[in-house]
Amino acid sequence: MFFKFSQIKLKSLAPLILASLGLIWQVHSISKVYFQFNTRVDIVIDAPDRLSMPGLTVCVMLSDGLGPKGPFIRESELIYVPINETLEVGKPEVNVTCTVPAPELVKLNPNASGLFCQNFAPPKISIQYISPGLVARCETFFYRYFNQSPYEVIAADAKDFYRIELSRVTNSTILFFIHSPTDVLHLSEADTITLNIIQTQEIVLATTKFTTNFMPPPFRTNCRYYHDYEYGQWGCVFQCRVKRKQQVCPAWPWNVPASPDISVPFKVVDEQKCSQKSTGHDCFDSDCKQPQCWNEWYTTTTIYSKERSNNHQLSKLYIRRPFGVEFVYNYVPRLAQIEYICYVASCFGIWLGVSCADALRYVAHLAESRLINRKLAQSQASATSKRMENGWTESRVATINGKSTLVAPTVKNFGRFEQMRSRRIVTYNSSFY
Repeated sequence: MFFKFSQIKLKSLAPLILASLGLIWQVHSISKVYFQFNTRVDIVIDAPDRLSMPGLTVCVMLSDGLGPKGPFIRESELIYVPINETLEVGKPEVNVTCTVPAPELVKLNPNASGLFCQNFAPPKISIQYISPGLVARCETFFYRYFNQSPYEVIAADAKDFYRIELSRVTNSTILFFIHSPTDVLHLSEADTITLNIIQTQEIVLATTKFTTNFMPPPFRTNCRYYHDYEYGQWGCVFQCRVKRKQQVCPAWPWNVPASPDISVPFKVVDEQKCSQKSTGHDCFDSDCKQPQCWNEWYTTTTIYSKERSNNHQLSKLYIRRPFGVEFVYNYVPRLAQIEYICYVASCFGIWLGVSCADALRYVAHLAESRLINRKLAQSQASATSKRMENGWTESRVATINGKSTLVAPTVKNFGRFEQMRSRRIVTYNSSFY
């Protein structure tokens, strides 16, 4: 008999056990995918009506003072001069005039004439060590702090971002690059273009913009928001390089753009007092190894170049706006949270036949049952209290030790007492006491 009962019970539980195992396997499989925090890339190709102004950095070589009154300092000696005195000692070899054909931009001074770049945003000045013996003065136009939105222009208003005129003082070259307006990069780490003014009379460059948006931890892209630094991730790298350099030498790192108010040189005269062991190359692998969550890149393509055919000392540079579209690479979770929840819920429906409607009906039934029980208990307590207030008692006859005895009803035996009363076993006696 017991064996037969066990078989019946096992047959009824076997489907439930198998369904539960299937549910556990499927939920485990999808959870493994979700909690790996992988990402996928969504590429957005757009042709916006408004374009953000890129940053433009133009670097001009500094030579010794021109004319007989200038200090006699060779170019190779500028690296030993304190950086805050470099602009007084060295003179720029090229005069740069920057204009922007965007009248919709708001001028800093409404009374300023012309569409010069400095009328809309003050240029960011930096001093950079380029190669042994060469120091350059760099201007970054339309620079914006990391937490500021870039300047925007209407796409259809003009075909150029920038129009640059270069007037040479001596035989010289300039270095320039297009970049995110929140960055100030070193020339050795940027997509730098070299322009020889003696040979080139006019050059036209086209730009293309790329934007990437990574995911912060715990996702695999493991990006970081560098809001505490002026130049974002590059600001973190520059600060790390400066700190490590000045721990061993009272000089400025060669691969960090210097502000004009820095009072130390790029190199000290006494080489024995200055160790060149650490220049901060490993800052990307330690303090600032996490990629920046938001990045903006610009690529340039030469679409026209004209060699100089006269002796004029003027060269022109045009930076075109994007002809086509902009590309945005958005890194998103491979499996979104809402997708994971829906998948797990569907697993319960497939394997156990459980749905949201069933769960809501069960909750409603449970709440209704508790409410009915509570009301029944309250009504019973109210009825008992009313009977006690009316001055009569209800008793039932019980046999104790062979004698008939009246027993007062209690909450515990109240239900049985009601049944006995319906069979007329209960006696109502108001004169009993």
